[in-house]
Amino acid sequence: AEQAFGAALKVDPLAPAPLIGSGELFYQSGRFSEALARYDAAARADADSVPAKIGIAKTKLALEQMKEARELLKTLRGAHPTDPEIAFWLGRADEALGDKKEAEAAYVSAIKLGGDRPEVVDGFVALAHLLSGIGRTGDADAKLSEASARFPDSAALHRAKGDVALQMGRYEEARAE
Repeated sequence: AEQAFGAALKVDPLAPAPLIGSGELFYQSGRFSEALARYDAAARADADSVPAKIGIAKTKLALEQMKEARELLKTLRGAHPTDPEIAFWLGRADEALGDKKEAEAAYVSAIKLGGDRPEVVDGFVALAHLLSGIGRTGDADAKLSEASARFPDSAALHRAKGDVALQMGRYEEARAE
């Protein structure tokens, strides 16, 4: 994938799609400064690119620039109030800044807005970890059960269910997940 994005950027160094794609590759591999540079370049090439701006925000979170990330995401949320990915990352920013109530609301919103798209699993998992972390393991378990009914084959969901079961002292269930 890296070679394909590199080849596309040789043809057009300002093409937003390969810039975003290579930014995502750098993000996934933990090369956050390089990812941020690619996302920034994509946002300059296409000022209306939501994926580029989400990439900037999530990379800023990884670089511990939480306040900047949250402000960018709040601006994006105002312009695109029905985008579940923006709501999800806003929840991540709020959680990183310690605002658990706002994070919970953002995750719930991301789940509602996402409908039955597979990306909603990330919202369920994040919400369950948040609820579990603040001592609401019963609520976390209920959210994971709801997610399991909608997405029965998700590996991320099984890991999250195992974590919650472990925190609740249900060791056999945790091992099974």
